[in-house]
Amino acid sequence: GDLGTYTMGKKEMLINAEIWPYILGSFRILSISLIIGVFFSLFFGVMFAINKKRSSIIESVFTIFYGIPDFILILILQMSVVIISRLFGVSFIQIASLGDNEAYLLPIISMTIIPMVFFTKEILSHTSSIITEDYIRTALSKGLTKWMIIKHHVFSNLVPYLRADLIKVISISLSNLFIVELLFSIKGLTRFMFYWNQYDVWMTGFIFLTAIFLLMYVFFMMMFIGLRRVFVGE
Repeated sequence: GDLGTYTMGKKEMLINAEIWPYILGSFRILSISLIIGVFFSLFFGVMFAINKKRSSIIESVFTIFYGIPDFILILILQMSVVIISRLFGVSFIQIASLGDNEAYLLPIISMTIIPMVFFTKEILSHTSSIITEDYIRTALSKGLTKWMIIKHHVFSNLVPYLRADLIKVISISLSNLFIVELLFSIKGLTRFMFYWNQYDVWMTGFIFLTAIFLLMYVFFMMMFIGLRRVFVGE
């Protein structure tokens, strides 16, 4: 029904009448960052696993990034924008939302980096394990190109690992959402929950966060199935 109520002073408000713009704000940032992060993770993870020299360097760089707390990464991004704008006298990126001017670029970058680092490391590890299998060596000995091996052997065997790690990736992004929306003052669902710190608001917020989680999971599962059929030909 009305998904409960919350109080604004002495006034009682319907959650259902107020929450939808906040849900759309969170979904927009989360979906864009996840799509970008997953595609880049697939590309970097597979490509760098094929090149052993680069893979060790990338793993080291990504380990450093993965060790940086979310809020520190956000502060570094915001400070970098401020320093660049002062040095060059140009301000084209918002470091936080102000009024009707919503900040999107930095929040999306922040939401993309940490899950992408985690997912790339996992894909890199799985791909490095797959390419050491005997059937990969057999394919190489028969003269198949790296592209054909990636297409027909590596990716098809990588999909089960992607499905298993997908839950972790979406969970990491959802946990980042709490920090990103607060530090960037984004009109999002978690900010609505913190601002109206009431039981009905939190319960409703968790219901919609679960719905967003399931929606993103189903989307990526369908994407992997589609890629496997179109890309691999299965």
